[in-house]
Amino acid sequence: MKLVAVLTLLLCSWSGAQQRPTSAPSTGTVQGTVIDREGIPVADASVYYELRDTPAPGHPRTVATDKSGAFILEGVAPGKVSLGAFKESASYNYSIFAFNAPPRTSMPQVEVKPGETRRNLIVHLAPKAGLLRLRVLDAATRQPLSQIRFQLCRADHADEIGYCVSGGGSPSASDGDLSQFVPPSVLVSIKLSALN
Repeated sequence: MKLVAVLTLLLCSWSGAQQRPTSAPSTGTVQGTVIDREGIPVADASVYYELRDTPAPGHPRTVATDKSGAFILEGVAPGKVSLGAFKESASYNYSIFAFNAPPRTSMPQVEVKPGETRRNLIVHLAPKAGLLRLRVLDAATRQPLSQIRFQLCRADHADEIGYCVSGGGSPSASDGDLSQFVPPSVLVSIKLSALN
């Protein structure tokens, strides 16, 4: 009799644990395809989102597209979000930084709700970036400098430091150059200094 009572009690406890309600999901999912300027799906592109009203600090989380250019972005915070994509190996630059960013109006926007999946979204890659090669020579010797520093700023946002990018270091031994992606069709100013 005691064994039956213990088994009944255990079964009731197990049954009650199985029936507890789960908490509602707090994030949503976005599915879609990344295409280039000609409308061709792009494999191995990186897709990210940013909240329209509260930009996140630092680098956003990204997911890669599959062979058909499709992506699934899970864990998307609810609210109005903009979607972006890049593929640096094909000169589609990482556009989260203001210096490289396309106009925000060119990024698709969607309302994400907790527990819901938004499907069939199309994300266009921004135009390909230009590649600026810097070769800085000593005025007297005409030899490449061993250490340089540069700052590039967009002319269309001349007074905003957020629209600048800095870099530097040792140019490659083979050609004496440093390289930097720059947004297409945008004038940039450049400041150079030697670190020798």
